[in-house]
Amino acid sequence: MDSREGAGIMGVPPKETQFKPGQSGNPKGRKKGRRNMSTIIKEILDAKLNGKNPITGVEGNLPISEIITYKQVQKALKGDLSAYKELIDRAEGKSMQTQVINANINTEMSQVLDELEDGDTNDDK
Repeated sequence: MDSREGAGIMGVPPKETQFKPGQSGNPKGRKKGRRNMSTIIKEILDAKLNGKNPITGVEGNLPISEIITYKQVQKALKGDLSAYKELIDRAEGKSMQTQVINANINTEMSQVLDELEDGDTNDDK
């Protein structure tokens, strides 16, 4: 008996319930050729609309993504902090929370411990 055939082995289903060769794991799943949501959204954002560029004032076809960006900038200029934050995050990437670690901490800690061991607790130094 193959070790993968046995029931009761953690993470390995019994042989009779495993997929047969050529059998789909989700027979009623997405049909071939159907586009996923990400592709559809990208196509919509790339589509162009006739409009006026609010920065240059030039009339022309603008991608929808650009129009949305201009609207976001207008909201930020009116004081909408969440619009401003979103623009900054998009332009510069979301900031990571970081902690600065003092490289001299071991030396400083050793000095403090030495002083405590010596009984020297004077703060006059």
